[in-house]
Amino acid sequence: EARLSIDMAIELLEDHHWETHYSLSLELFEMSASVSCIHGDITKISSCVDEILTHAKSIDDSLKASSFLVKVLAASSKFQEAITKCLVILENLGEHFQTDDNAPPSASVDELSVVIEILLRNNFSCEKFKLL
Repeated sequence: EARLSIDMAIELLEDHHWETHYSLSLELFEMSASVSCIHGDITKISSCVDEILTHAKSIDDSLKASSFLVKVLAASSKFQEAITKCLVILENLGEHFQTDDNAPPSASVDELSVVIEILLRNNFSCEKFKLL
């Protein structure tokens, strides 16, 4: 099973793998989050996302993990948090939305997630933006 192979590969990484094998670490944790998403393992997705967001060197490197985080929040019925996270991601990509603090954003989690997914599919690069 893919999940077991990915988990084993992560376990075999050395202690300071993010410093010594950054690209491999990022790829393995993204794969683990993806497979966990398919299996509906929210705890594992959250763990992988936390690991990636802790070590991501750029917004580009954090986009997939942030997308998974939005899905976890939505799956946990935390829709307002998911929308807020989507808006933060999009703002970091240079898209600014005017919001009234008293009014909920007019876009849904699904709509904002689709925008992020389109950016990911089109290999959107945001190297000029710094990771917050």
